[in-house]
Amino acid sequence: MKTTHLFWAVFAGAASAALAAPSAPSASPAADFAPCRVIKHAEAVYPARALAAGVTRGEASIVLEIDPAGQVLDRLVTAYTHPEFAREAERTVAQWTYVPGNYQGQPVVCVLTVTFEFSVNGVLAIQKWCDPAQPSDAYIGGTFAYFAHGAGTLDRVPVPVRAPAPPYLPEWASEGRRGKVTVRFFIDETGRARFPTIAAEPDSLLARAAVTAVKQWQFEPPRAKGQPVLAYAEQTFDFRPAPPANGS
Repeated sequence: MKTTHLFWAVFAGAASAALAAPSAPSASPAADFAPCRVIKHAEAVYPARALAAGVTRGEASIVLEIDPAGQVLDRLVTAYTHPEFAREAERTVAQWTYVPGNYQGQPVVCVLTVTFEFSVNGVLAIQKWCDPAQPSDAYIGGTFAYFAHGAGTLDRVPVPVRAPAPPYLPEWASEGRRGKVTVRFFIDETGRARFPTIAAEPDSLLARAAVTAVKQWQFEPPRAKGQPVLAYAEQTFDFRPAPPANGS
């Protein structure tokens, strides 16, 4: 199995549906998959400290991993225009109750992105359950104080410290399982790979192997202007049988 080089891009945290109705993914999901959803939620409020500072609008995005029991396994703030909006987003989602994703009648882990749009007239919470990160230039040169960096704003590409490759099992060759799988993920300020997701809908076993491998990856902390930052990356794995040894 071959592994391509990391491809870097800037994370975009925009979502496209109201909280009560998660958006459809860019690729059509299997008919027997139901995404995770919020069933009980507290309302976010406009942060008093932001208002006192003269800030009248803003935004914050947070990614959640929901386990098969509906509990939050992990969460990560991925963008904000003011830190008070990030704090309010975290406070709010901690009070919510979730229904896990469901595949063929069985609860499964699901990743959910929620973007809070704050204004003095109210707060809109927008969610999507598909890919939590899409490459975009939306944050560069904008009003965001915090966002996931790509190659254009990083001091250098983070150096992997631990990056085990996914296996290619012998039986997969006889079953005809092969192909490329692209994984999108964040690298946090400590260098840990976070929230790996599949960019398309490949073979489920290959996808699982790729995501499981990336979850174990560790990098030197990504830096921009000398400071540790959140980064966004893509990794493509080419699953195929190893070529026969010479002379065999």
